[in-house]
Amino acid sequence: MYRTLPRSLFFTLFLLFSLPLIAHSASGFPSLPISDMYAYDQALPLNPKMEVAKESDLYILYAVEYDSVWGRRVTGMYMVPKQGKRPFPALIFGHGYSGSKKDISDGIEPAAKAGFCLMSIDAWYHGDRKVEGKELYSRELFHMRDGLINTAVDMRRAVDFLQSRSGEVDPDKISYFGGSMGGIIGALFTGMDTRVKAPVLIVGGADWSYLISHSIVAQVGLRLTPAEGASMAKDAKVVLAPADPLNTAQLIAPRPLLMLNAKHDILVNPVSNVKLFRQALPPKKIIWFDSGHGVPINDALKICLDWFNEYVKNSSTPTFTSSIEGYNTAPYEPTGKVYVQSPISDIPIDEYFGYDKSSPLLSSRQPVDSVNLDYDTFSITFQSTHDRMVNATLNIPSTGSAPFPCVIFAHDINGSPNDSSLLTSVLARNGIATVSFAMYGYKTGESNDLNGLRIGPYGTRNILVQTVQDMQRLMDMLNNLEDIVAQSYIVVGSGLGADASIVASGLDDRIRAIVAMNALEYKDLLENGKPSENDADSVYKQMRFSEKIMSPLYPVMPELFLKRIWPRPLLFVDTKPEKDKKSSYARKLFMSYDNPSELYSLSAKTDDMATNIGDLQRRLIVFIKAAMKSKQQQRKIETTENRKTKGNDKNSAKDTKQTKIIKITMKDGLITATVGPFDRKILPNSIVSEISYKDGRQRTLQLNQKEIKADEGEIILYQGFIPEMTGISAIKAGGLDLNGEPIIEKSIKIEE
Repeated sequence: MYRTLPRSLFFTLFLLFSLPLIAHSASGFPSLPISDMYAYDQALPLNPKMEVAKESDLYILYAVEYDSVWGRRVTGMYMVPKQGKRPFPALIFGHGYSGSKKDISDGIEPAAKAGFCLMSIDAWYHGDRKVEGKELYSRELFHMRDGLINTAVDMRRAVDFLQSRSGEVDPDKISYFGGSMGGIIGALFTGMDTRVKAPVLIVGGADWSYLISHSIVAQVGLRLTPAEGASMAKDAKVVLAPADPLNTAQLIAPRPLLMLNAKHDILVNPVSNVKLFRQALPPKKIIWFDSGHGVPINDALKICLDWFNEYVKNSSTPTFTSSIEGYNTAPYEPTGKVYVQSPISDIPIDEYFGYDKSSPLLSSRQPVDSVNLDYDTFSITFQSTHDRMVNATLNIPSTGSAPFPCVIFAHDINGSPNDSSLLTSVLARNGIATVSFAMYGYKTGESNDLNGLRIGPYGTRNILVQTVQDMQRLMDMLNNLEDIVAQSYIVVGSGLGADASIVASGLDDRIRAIVAMNALEYKDLLENGKPSENDADSVYKQMRFSEKIMSPLYPVMPELFLKRIWPRPLLFVDTKPEKDKKSSYARKLFMSYDNPSELYSLSAKTDDMATNIGDLQRRLIVFIKAAMKSKQQQRKIETTENRKTKGNDKNSAKDTKQTKIIKITMKDGLITATVGPFDRKILPNSIVSEISYKDGRQRTLQLNQKEIKADEGEIILYQGFIPEMTGISAIKAGGLDLNGEPIIEKSIKIEE
């Protein structure tokens, strides 16, 4: 499944990893460099918080916090010496499993006396970052992989923090030491960050597959039977490859590496130590203690500080290449052959999106009061990846027999789950359930929530990855509901939600058909500094479009996943106004996808005779119903809908008798649409308002029937409250009549 590189070629090819790879793995997916999984937006603000925790004659100790990836706050300690010449060299410490940042407390005073700043952070699920029911070492291997990698990225952010301490820390003299788990993660962190000089790894090892089958942690901590351990070890070779020091230790060179290990260690045993040491390249040194996992702390600390004085503070050049020594004992000698594989350079992209399907959903379902008679509404929650609890709204048809087929709706960035109003009622009347979920980062100001697209290209990628995994976890939950048809879903995505829907469909065969509405081309997003004019502080505004910016988004490019969707039907919808429809992103995707597919374009022009909303509703219903019945066309179709007519058109007289929106008003956030006159009844709850904002966003709002004025020609009033009032430029309303025909819509401009 994975490609391996000869050691002599590794460094040459590693230089190419900043560019997207086009090689394909055995799984058929393109490959992703392992190094890319440790990348992040360095322009992401730290938003540091510092409070004095302790002060002595030798140092000031601060409690610190700062922002890192996945919307997390990292907690740590930071010590600054009071004596000595500034700026000081600095050390980062990584604690062991079940430990915390406080494990370095005994090393604070010696480090201060030696003239080093010292920083220690809590790893994921440790110290002040504990999450109930979660452990970093876990039977859930994807969860474990992400925790290890993200802790290494948090350490990279610690380097950012130290380098921001101008005049206090020498930005070119930062190093690392860590023990046990901290030694393992340290090999990941220092392999991926060349800013870290001369690291020290204490009782660390490599080869997760070996450790799981030979370490007491796996046997006792994870409570694995021998058979379970053997199975998990086999899976770990694949899943944990990106978080295995076997694949990062060689990247530490040419910086000198020191390893301190124990001859009688039963936790991270000597064979795994030897694997790590052999995988590293010169200059490297290993010192063996005649002890168990708990090496003599004072002796180890003295060795570390002497090493840091020599190779960090004084920047000396090592006189050794590969040194094996014993501390008051003979060095460890393996009794048998120790096999070390060539480093793995990349993984298939589908492995990058992998998650633990057996992870508990912790789901709930509660009924919600609704004025709509077409469906019953439920508020549902479930646990997704990265400890995220996802909120979603499930709508079950009020009539008909369960189980119902289900459509999943993914909204656009800065949108809302309520944007599914375009389809909810009409689908319910056709016996189809709908569910819409809140995209990661779609709101601002919430704990552990990303702020739109301001965080940069890697943060944007994380939004998409999380959304794809949320969609898959949602399907896991829906499979357990008796009133939903399992293992067969249609997804409808809008904007960034359309991109995520295409990616999810390429990864998950449970999706049987896809509707991609106004899919977002990342190139345009980055060139224009979107998504909104309000994002004045966006890091995109500070960058010009380049390969450097696009490369982070490569793993989530919809084009990469289209071939994996075939032959499932895909409807591309293009409703946004463009001067040249032939160059639209929807058309590009349509042209690159094999049969069966359809490109459906609506006219960009609207007036009192336009029926775009109703036309779109009707086309989506036809596509979805056909897909549910597996009666989709087996060819490519391109349709352009334009129902605009001139006043002198011969059909004008007929059109004026059609059902139409007569008037739209807005007051105090309440939209009121007047509908009529008509010969046929309006389809209840089929009137939808499209709200346009000055920053280019669009939202849909279902309008509910308020009253019928029979004495005025059966004019019906529909009303609905706008969820976001700021920056509205226009409001449009339209929909379908009882026969499923589009009614003539109307739009109004909103003046400030």
